[in-house]
Amino acid sequence: MYDYLIISAGVTANFFGVPRAPEYSMPLYRRTQALALRDKVFAVLEEAAVNGQDRDLRIVEVGGATGVEMAGALTELRDNDLHVTYPELTPARVQVTLVEHQPFLLAPFHPKLREYARRSLQRRCVDLRLDTPVKQVLPDGVIIGDQVFLPADIVVWASGVSVNDQVARWNVPQGRGGRIITDDHLRVAGLNGVFAVGDIAVEGGDRALPQPARQGGTYVAAQLKAMLAGSQVTSFEYHDKGTLATIGRNSAVAQIKRLPRLTGCPRLGHPDRRSRVLPAGQPQTVRHDAQLDRQVPVLASQPQRDRRRDPDHLPGSGGTPRPCTPSPT
Repeated sequence: MYDYLIISAGVTANFFGVPRAPEYSMPLYRRTQALALRDKVFAVLEEAAVNGQDRDLRIVEVGGATGVEMAGALTELRDNDLHVTYPELTPARVQVTLVEHQPFLLAPFHPKLREYARRSLQRRCVDLRLDTPVKQVLPDGVIIGDQVFLPADIVVWASGVSVNDQVARWNVPQGRGGRIITDDHLRVAGLNGVFAVGDIAVEGGDRALPQPARQGGTYVAAQLKAMLAGSQVTSFEYHDKGTLATIGRNSAVAQIKRLPRLTGCPRLGHPDRRSRVLPAGQPQTVRHDAQLDRQVPVLASQPQRDRRRDPDHLPGSGGTPRPCTPSPT
């Protein structure tokens, strides 16, 4: 029994009907899944170190912003830590491949930020397969594009999210993608005292709610308090705080409302760090204003210094990618 119920169960991986993907790929949306992936990566490396590295090792990332971030993190593990942790292995023979169905990375971002992410991954020797669908996942690899087999020791699935099948048994109205239908007060349609927040919910007009459930939960708590006090209830309005994708230790892209498009070091809140801003006019950076407790744009006094902090700068700022050994298909 309950007086009020707030549903905030989140979502799970969406395999888009790709055969055997749920069976042989590793999603990355829960802590237990992240731990399982970590153990699998080290198990593969340890086996190669003990038994001899007689072939290339490959990790395939399938799509999504999570795939971009994971690809960057894995290449840094390979390039910075592998020679210390596993000196028996040859880093150049550990391949990281990112397969993306669309012809570009990071669909929610501005095209210039997508290009920055692409160049940043290429500088890290990530094998990019853009505009390439995954046809099937097998125990030892994936079939991509025109029935091309790509061998892989690990396949990480980060291509999308979907509502858990159990929601269909909850006797709640469901809209696009199986999400729970709510009104503009996050109330589940037709159910008194029941609310749904986060990416498990969709408004009646099929407008998906933002994935972070914190704002929705805070809003519902405030509305319940207002209802019990007999005060007026207002509609839910999402406050967009921006989007960030971290590609590596010194490489990230960000779109923050009322600020220009940002690239560079992901530690935006650190007063001693700078990030380049795209595009036009004079180069800019951001700094943290302690009184306002937020980032504010300022002119960059030393643009050359900013470029050295950001090794993955865009074309026109100099520098060339380090050579990568082509990975065989």
